[in-house]
Amino acid sequence: MHSRKRFSHVYAFVGARDGIPQIRLGVGGDGDDGAASSDSDCTNDENNGSSSTIAKPVEDSNVTKVPLHRSVGKTLDIYGSLPTNTTVVAANNTTDTNEVPHDTADGTHAMAWPAGIYLAKYLSSSSLSLLPSSSPLHNVIRCARTVVELGSGSGLGGLAFAATAISSSFVSSSVCLSSSKRKRGDDANKKKEEKLEVLLTDLPSAMNLLNYNIERNRDRLVSSSSSSLSSQIDNDDVVRAMPLVWGNKEDTNRVLSTLGSNNGVHLILGSDLLYKATAETLQALSTTIRAIDATNKATILLAVRWRKPEEGRTFFRDMEENGYEFRLVSPSRKEGEEAGSSSRCSSTLGWREFGNPACNGSNRFFTESYVSVDGVQKALKDVSEADMDDMRDEEHDAFEQMFIQIYAGQYGTLNDESSK
Repeated sequence: MHSRKRFSHVYAFVGARDGIPQIRLGVGGDGDDGAASSDSDCTNDENNGSSSTIAKPVEDSNVTKVPLHRSVGKTLDIYGSLPTNTTVVAANNTTDTNEVPHDTADGTHAMAWPAGIYLAKYLSSSSLSLLPSSSPLHNVIRCARTVVELGSGSGLGGLAFAATAISSSFVSSSVCLSSSKRKRGDDANKKKEEKLEVLLTDLPSAMNLLNYNIERNRDRLVSSSSSSLSSQIDNDDVVRAMPLVWGNKEDTNRVLSTLGSNNGVHLILGSDLLYKATAETLQALSTTIRAIDATNKATILLAVRWRKPEEGRTFFRDMEENGYEFRLVSPSRKEGEEAGSSSRCSSTLGWREFGNPACNGSNRFFTESYVSVDGVQKALKDVSEADMDDMRDEEHDAFEQMFIQIYAGQYGTLNDESSK
């Protein structure tokens, strides 16, 4: 069984106000107060899909096996803790035992969270190859060579990107070779341009586990391709970990100084970063993303597991006020199924609408979307904490997926049909 109370919050139906069903988020009374948002575009109904059964990763007491898309043909082993007396050798050849440095971490890094699994499966999915070749999102994800993951935790998202990026499907992409944005230069510059860097970041206490998971999955970072990119696998710094405390300028500058690209960071990844969404944490996250995107050219790809939507929306509002635009990435049902990513969030609601009681579409989603609780169908608005405890594992996984969405963001206008 999952540690459900630890990472799940549910919406409770708390009656109606002015004829609008009110949805409140909460576990043990700690949740959103249901106050209406001032967003002006939350009055129209949204189309909603239906939930479907999801594919569950294989787990034991310490490792979660996350199969990537069949075109990648690899399964990641994500460990939740280090074996006793394990010595971790990082890419910079430093060694550490499994003693935990002191910081503000609460242990949430030590598991493969559902949002991280969803992001990993999306990154490895054939959905990317089905996007139009003219799509900026297609180009960025398939051609990104400098990637930073924030709040990496166990490293799942970054490892999934790296394993997929060096697979033949990414390396041989004609989009990367023919993109008008790629510079024409001498062979040395071309080789440098193709260098892959995936940097996993989190609090200092997560470093040992991050480095351990990198080493345990290094044999998955191989490709049968003869490209110069795939040949980098012998270089231990292709995927590496560094501490980064959000809002810490010294940490941010240190991260940026270690990256070899002269073109800035191409892709910033994150999953479940809005967990424990305090105003201070969200402000620090926003500040860090903008600092990492020093060139204002990066694409940010976030898997969001909504818990306290009104609080989580403050992050998107802050980013918007600073010139960024975020849109929902909404692959078709067929693409999601091909990705092996189980069910996607059935809602097509954007970040302004999801969980907003002033939005008819959001209220319809929670009223008309059903999940199974020990074989009995219940509307999302009626699911209680006790119901979560009664759910079978596959039911709980399906329930989690109803609250997970992927958003793509960029500085300026995000002009991409795939994310509308």
